[in-house]
Amino acid sequence: MHALPAAGSANPPLSAPVRPPIHAGGLAGFGPGELAALVRAGLLSPVELTEAALAAIGTADRTLNAFVLVDGDRAVEAARRQAGRIAAGEDPGPLAGVPVAVKDLEDVAGLRTTHGDPARAGAPPAVRDSLQVARLRAAGAIVVGKTNTAAYGWTSETGNQLFGPTRNPWAPARTPGGSSGGSAAAVAAGMVPLATGSDGGGSIRIPASCCALAGFKPTTGIVPTGDDEPPPWGHLSTRGVLAARFADVALALDVVAGPSPLDAMSLPAPGSFADAVAGAGRLDGLRVAWAPTLGYATPTPPVLAACRSAVKALSGLGARVDQLDEVLPADPVGTWLTLVTAGIRRDAGRAGPDLDAPDRFGKGLTALLRRGADATAAEHLDALDACHAVTLALARVWERFDVLACPVTADIAPPVGGRSVLGPGWVQYSYVFNLAGCPAASVPAGLADADGDRVPVGLQLAAPRLADANLMRVAAALEAALA
Repeated sequence: MHALPAAGSANPPLSAPVRPPIHAGGLAGFGPGELAALVRAGLLSPVELTEAALAAIGTADRTLNAFVLVDGDRAVEAARRQAGRIAAGEDPGPLAGVPVAVKDLEDVAGLRTTHGDPARAGAPPAVRDSLQVARLRAAGAIVVGKTNTAAYGWTSETGNQLFGPTRNPWAPARTPGGSSGGSAAAVAAGMVPLATGSDGGGSIRIPASCCALAGFKPTTGIVPTGDDEPPPWGHLSTRGVLAARFADVALALDVVAGPSPLDAMSLPAPGSFADAVAGAGRLDGLRVAWAPTLGYATPTPPVLAACRSAVKALSGLGARVDQLDEVLPADPVGTWLTLVTAGIRRDAGRAGPDLDAPDRFGKGLTALLRRGADATAAEHLDALDACHAVTLALARVWERFDVLACPVTADIAPPVGGRSVLGPGWVQYSYVFNLAGCPAASVPAGLADADGDRVPVGLQLAAPRLADANLMRVAAALEAALA
């Protein structure tokens, strides 16, 4: 068996402190592109790589609870089949042998999708992969298991009545964010180098911020859905991936992006994400709006300090940064909740009609499900009109600026089972860009001290619809400048 070689220049480590204080060793420090290159060169077999991931999961997940299911036997068998194809001279694909984890809102053939709902605990296994998973597998990735989520992805923390909470590798007493927190914890702890996520209100960007990962929400439609059931949150949500570096995210997005006849809302990919990362460098002439509050949010001092420092790095790269005090006159959370709660209630109702059962959902989601039942058709139309109003407000920003910068979250990751000093408002920034369908990224901006913990903070960058390649270029350039 080949030992894993030292991480090379393709994925250089950031300046210390970078890696979480708790991790499995194993795959920490290795990006999907680097690992796939080793497999393609015959320096590492898919079986060795899969077994390393499974061993890392067995060690780290005892503390973190990132995985709700580990499919070790089938993962190893898939790796053996791939090794045979490689030996026969077949091209294994750009993600050859890369272990990938799948968020438990997304189907994997042969595995149960629970959505974190006890009513789905005995659901039959999925009969086919989601479109995103199918594309990842076709590119050579090996699915090793499914990761924890908030029930139906509704909240900014990760945990549910079926599997309990997931913990942050940087500070296990704290949440990794949500709702893709299981995937984020799995990547941040070195269990897998790549994991899927979904983002209907910040569910990729929030855990990326809390776990010091590269998070990227594409323009809605660039990563298609097209599964058997319609998307639960309509145009608000998009799928994507979580990884340690934007080069890793770009590699995977180039695999999963692009139109599908199964999704009427899907769009062509706006160029190569990997090429955008390769072209990252100086940002001379880039016009950046620094909007520390968006006009309504209340960031805590540690978050604001980290984000201000990261924005200064944009200036150092040649960007012209101007402060923008107001993007929106008020928090649009009510609009977002009207649309989201209806979708969650529909999906939860399919699994079982007793939505008020005390052992099914926590108090917060139970109350929101009642809201989803009470909203009228006219209120839903009003919410769609409000989405248009947000789009118009951002269009005025895009007339003057190429990129908008703001915090990802208003506060650092709160304790598991506890609350931020801002309550639910600790995630006031992210859903704006879902309402308008814009691409948005979370770039690791530094660490904040809180009650003895060192917790990551992310700077959010957003851009006009379909400006994804330029946003990826800017995010990768800032990532390198902050390294």
